Amino acid sequence: MALLIKEFIALIEKSSNESKADTHRGPIVKDEHRTIYGMFYPTERYIIDCAQDRNTDEWKQFDTWQDAPYFGVWTSRKLLCTLTYAEGDWSLVKCNNEAAFDMELNEIVDFYITNA
Repeated sequence: MALLIKEFIALIEKSSNESKADTHRGPIVKDEHRTIYGMFYPTERYIIDCAQDRNTDEWKQFDTWQDAPYFGVWTSRKLLCTLTYAEGDWSLVKCNNEAAFDMELNEIVDFYITNA
């Protein structure tokens, strides 16, 4: 049975919240409207690409020049979240509102497209 994205997101949040405060794994408040959760989980990006509920929450792949089995970026406007996978490290950014989500998307574009 494949892991659902919503279950995987809950796992990332739980793992991040359980991390010691002196590690880089705890939740990071990016600003008042965005929080970053992280987890190390060695797998491949296909856990998201092939998830049965990928379309339920409207997860979309954000294409970058470095997409590979060990790297990927996805966004969900419905959940106001972005998800990044790089060589076992997962980062989930949860936004409190659409303006914060748009700011996060602009930062992704700047980082992966404009500055590539």
